[in-house]
Amino acid sequence: MRDLYLLHLTSTSGISLLTGPLPLIEAMAFVDAHVLPHGWQHRYRGVVPADEAIIHLTVLPPKDGPVPGNDLMVALRRAIVCDPGLDGADDARTRQLLAHVDAHRPLQLWTGPEECLLGECDHDERGTRSRCPGVVPAERLCTVCSVIHDNGSEYGPEYLLRVAWPCTVITTACSRFQITVAAPAGGR
Repeated sequence: MRDLYLLHLTSTSGISLLTGPLPLIEAMAFVDAHVLPHGWQHRYRGVVPADEAIIHLTVLPPKDGPVPGNDLMVALRRAIVCDPGLDGADDARTRQLLAHVDAHRPLQLWTGPEECLLGECDHDERGTRSRCPGVVPAERLCTVCSVIHDNGSEYGPEYLLRVAWPCTVITTACSRFQITVAAPAGGR
């Protein structure tokens, strides 16, 4: 979860303001005290920390090399939009392909001690990512192909059917657009 949020505020007359960044609790208090009583609409926008933004800004893999999982969706979207057989982002076929592929985005699962997962541990090595070093990536699931049942439990959703990501839809699309998928790190 991101720590800071921007507030995008819109009045009924069309005036738009962007304010923040604020911690979520302060942003919610600000909305309750100043935004809602005056009839403005609001949206929370998470702020991406600079070290994470660098990852997103440098997503192009080496030419003709395998694409790691973190950059795969970006590379696939770019390949679809830039495909010479399609007519760019405004083409109905392009939009349909993007919509179908985007639905199959990865869901990263995490593992670690319960105190670390809940952010209730005493580890000081969190650094800029605000994630405890005891929490490590477990597996990635396809959000559409997997069956995830949210039973409202305090322990989170139940995974009735786990389909590893990249799923067949993503690997087929990568094959169609000539993207080589890199093997997952650590054999996952």
